[in-house]
Amino acid sequence: MIINTIMAEHKEGLFNCYYPKYYAEWFIKFRTLFGIRREKILTLGDGVTNHSSIIDTVPVCESKEVKNEELIAYKIDENEFYKSSFEALKKYFIYRRRSWKIPELKCTNISKVYIPYQIENKRQTFGKKEVSYLYEPSSQSYDKLKNYVIIQSFYRERGDIS
Repeated sequence: MIINTIMAEHKEGLFNCYYPKYYAEWFIKFRTLFGIRREKILTLGDGVTNHSSIIDTVPVCESKEVKNEELIAYKIDENEFYKSSFEALKKYFIYRRRSWKIPELKCTNISKVYIPYQIENKRQTFGKKEVSYLYEPSSQSYDKLKNYVIIQSFYRERGDIS
């Protein structure tokens, strides 16, 4: 399957998975103490849990061929993401940016993107216990797999963890 994913350099021989996300471009018109302002805002939303956040730049993406068994399925559709992002941005501009008037929000584009992750098992320095780590190729950072319940359950479904 061909997907839109963030560009990253993968390590060889590790378990790959792709986490679903949405990102949207918004044009906002709001009133401040000094007059009417217009801004372009980008939001990134989780395709499984529907959490949204504001981001600075659009991620650099590429089209890539991956196996279907490496994809975590979307559980949230575009309409739910649109509604949650709309409400989050409206509250953000009213309560944080102190808009004097309810902001006018216009979504220009919603795109699907997959975030690549890899799972690496490392042996602890003391003892014989092996710990699973989640590696994010785009930021080149590690974190314990147990902190990411959805990815951990996806990894367990594939039979790679005991």
